[in-house]
Amino acid sequence: MLSILITAYNEDVVPLAESLHTQCLDAAIPFEIIVCDDHSSDFFRKRNEKLTAYSGVTYRYLESNIGRARIRNLMVSMAKYQWLLFVDGDSRVVSPHFVRKYIDALQQGTVVCGGRVYNQRKPENKEILLHWKYGTAREQKTATLRNRFPYRSFMTSNFLCPADVFASVSFDESISGYGHEDTLFGHRLWQKGIPLVHTDNPLLHDGLIPAVEFLQKGENAVKNLAKLFIHYHNEKELMEGVRMLRAFLFIKKWYLTSVIELFLRMFQPLFLRNLNGKNPFLLFYDMIRLSWLIREIRNLKRFPV
Repeated sequence: MLSILITAYNEDVVPLAESLHTQCLDAAIPFEIIVCDDHSSDFFRKRNEKLTAYSGVTYRYLESNIGRARIRNLMVSMAKYQWLLFVDGDSRVVSPHFVRKYIDALQQGTVVCGGRVYNQRKPENKEILLHWKYGTAREQKTATLRNRFPYRSFMTSNFLCPADVFASVSFDESISGYGHEDTLFGHRLWQKGIPLVHTDNPLLHDGLIPAVEFLQKGENAVKNLAKLFIHYHNEKELMEGVRMLRAFLFIKKWYLTSVIELFLRMFQPLFLRNLNGKNPFLLFYDMIRLSWLIREIRNLKRFPV
């Protein structure tokens, strides 16, 4: 019935897998849990290898890092059941009824997203404040809000998909590294008219990272976004579905890209100092990403900016 697919990279996913394993046993359903480790360090590999002792759990360590899109497609190729539950390894189960809620939400031909939440308490460690603030402001949304624009709200961290639906869309493996494989997956669902429903069945995002690393991942995500823009700039739904692309298209329409890029470049050291501090301002993060986006699209040299 249910194949639970957990991605792992330099994180201990044993508590997460144990929680899901227990809930599946309580639900008395046929299930399997597949954990693919995307070439973690030896420390995390040794910890995660403990999962091989659990019935119904497969742990596979990859000898090279293949990225977020390819690893999800790989896990699907290993799965044997008709329902695929995708879970990010940096998550924590917060509801004792998490698996049961998904079982109750099963609808043939329909993708179901459970959402993501963050700790309500502000972290004392200032290094992870930027990630926490971004997550609570931009990613932590109720199902009601997400269902207003369901395809634009799609995230890969916690969703249920019928195997036959996944076969018709899958993840685009040309999206490498971190960022926006979920944007394109959601767009493909929209293109094919596949129903996407959001529910309040969240996982807690437990893997907050320091601002320096968060910014590095953000820059890689912008590079992927620039590639999407080049290939899909004529697809209005995709362009309007991403905040950063809407901002870029607005300033491009008024021939302001060069002026805005120069302005943002001048103030980037100030923005970075703030984002690495104890009171990060998300508008500065948006501005830096917009600067990166203009630069990346221009560097691709296949679209006038």
